[in-house]
Amino acid sequence: MLLALVLTACSAVDGAGNRPVPKKPPPTSCTSVGDCPVGTKACISNFCVQQDCPDADGDGAGVGPGCAKFDCDDNDPSVPAASEVCGNGKDDDCNGLIDEGCVCQDEYGTPVPDGEKQACGGKFSCAGTQECVNGLWSSQCVGGKAPSPEICGNDEDEDCDGAKDNGCCPGSESVCSGTAVCSSNGICN
Repeated sequence: MLLALVLTACSAVDGAGNRPVPKKPPPTSCTSVGDCPVGTKACISNFCVQQDCPDADGDGAGVGPGCAKFDCDDNDPSVPAASEVCGNGKDDDCNGLIDEGCVCQDEYGTPVPDGEKQACGGKFSCAGTQECVNGLWSSQCVGGKAPSPEICGNDEDEDCDGAKDNGCCPGSESVCSGTAVCSSNGICN
């Protein structure tokens, strides 16, 4: 029965008695969208694709069957990138990992291993520490504090300048304005 249908289809003629010219089937493989039939949206993995590629951020990549390049963050035009950008907390190359292959660096740009610590926050007594974990400096500055006005008599450095109780007068003396520092008799000179 199948053979009879094939023979009938091959021997069909039009109303004028002419056999129709067989149409070239659309290509199933391609190297560019130009190899595909008109209206094809993309050539993906050597196949012609008829669907659009939703691309919210306009970077040429998106999500869906019509996309030649996958976009794991279609709201950020810098993603996908050719390689990971270290330290930005994003999966730039859309491989499911954030900042992979990156290493922490000290203030001179020298790579340091996981577990290394560095100063962060304020200076001197206000400085805290942050640790290198999985190639990234932790976002928390443990022990760091902001400078505050010096509190006299507590033997601490609240203003983070490296000097304890600076600007304070000893004992019962009071602070003077101008060039005089302290007054023991209440009169500043």
